[in-house]
Amino acid sequence: MRELPDGLLDVIRIAAGDEAATAAASASTSLDDADLHLAAGLLLHNLCFFDGADAYRTLGVRPQDDAAQIKQHYRWLVRWLHPDRDPDNLHGVFADRINRAWNALRTPERRARYDQDLHAAGDVGTAGIRVVDTSALLRAWAEPSPGTLLSARAVQRLPRFVAAGAGAFALATVALGAWMASLEMETAPPGPATHSAPEARPAGGLERASLAGAVATSPVPASTFGPPNGAPPPMTPPIIAAPPRQTAAAGTPRPAAAPEPAARSREPPPRYNRNAAVAAAPPTSAAPPRPSAAIPQPATAPAAAVAVLSSSELREFVERFERLYTADDVERFLALFSPGARGNKGNYADLAGDYRRLFEQRRHRRLSLSDLRWEIDGDRAAGNGRYAAWVGPGVGKPESHTHGQILLQLTRDAHGLRITRLHHTVSP
Repeated sequence: MRELPDGLLDVIRIAAGDEAATAAASASTSLDDADLHLAAGLLLHNLCFFDGADAYRTLGVRPQDDAAQIKQHYRWLVRWLHPDRDPDNLHGVFADRINRAWNALRTPERRARYDQDLHAAGDVGTAGIRVVDTSALLRAWAEPSPGTLLSARAVQRLPRFVAAGAGAFALATVALGAWMASLEMETAPPGPATHSAPEARPAGGLERASLAGAVATSPVPASTFGPPNGAPPPMTPPIIAAPPRQTAAAGTPRPAAAPEPAARSREPPPRYNRNAAVAAAPPTSAAPPRPSAAIPQPATAPAAAVAVLSSSELREFVERFERLYTADDVERFLALFSPGARGNKGNYADLAGDYRRLFEQRRHRRLSLSDLRWEIDGDRAAGNGRYAAWVGPGVGKPESHTHGQILLQLTRDAHGLRITRLHHTVSP
């Protein structure tokens, strides 16, 4: 395990953006501010936040350091993790560990109990370690590894590049799909024609009343009607544009290629009868209707909309939380938490144990939440604000006042709105 360097507070101040510490480190290492901040953050990651680090190591102090130094380290670490210094939340995963370490060491009683547990576990801490030169460590962490393809800054920004590339690929895929759909629409077979092709006219012009090839007026059964000699069936003329035909008293229809007789009648053709033209049209010439090019899509049931949490629901829940904290029914109070809820010390069992011990003391209690700023995401919400708690005197115990920051995460389930995470930080 790497030893803690002497003056690790300067490294924390550099990571937190302190101008004086950064200027001093820049003068001694000849590195610019950006490289110093990056190197300081990497150094803290490896020195303080490895798996199995105890509360002292997490805060960057030794077990023999006094309470004032521990408090100073905690304040600078919180400033390092502030969203103004860490807008991309690259180090936010350590916030819970830092707060738990501070809660374990912030009072002499808690620190003595923690030291006892630590020694019982066989961890003697980091007493007797040698002094390490902080400037040399910063230079070592800032120097790029030989043969690396990407700088530390490029690696830090790599997730943004990957996300941007994925977004561009998705947009290109959507555009390609839309373009292929438009090509399919252009090449799709046309729908049913609104007008039939005009009938071929004979070279002699319109047929007159004495035309020898006129159609007889006697009814012809549809089943026996057909083109002569197996010729292809004639096309049905459009009803609107069909020319009037003169019918003869008797006779059989001639093929269209029969020669026109020399004599023509000069009588005017009769008035066009629309109903007769429709009845005389051969049924075999009617083209079967074509199916529409558009294929109907099966109707899909709309997805069930998630009811978005409202401000009034959140306000009513906070009021119920404050009211049940004051009452003596601990089970009704614990019903406000989901079985998977987490708190400062751990899971739901740890939360329930703490509240049951508090409620068993039968001491008067009050709780007030204020300045809650909510972020709502459908049926979930996260609120960050301030709290003030008062517990009255008990047998051999004085009254206590605490206040600080509180984080509430709520989720609506089958039992209503419940807490999935409660985290609070006590202000000194």
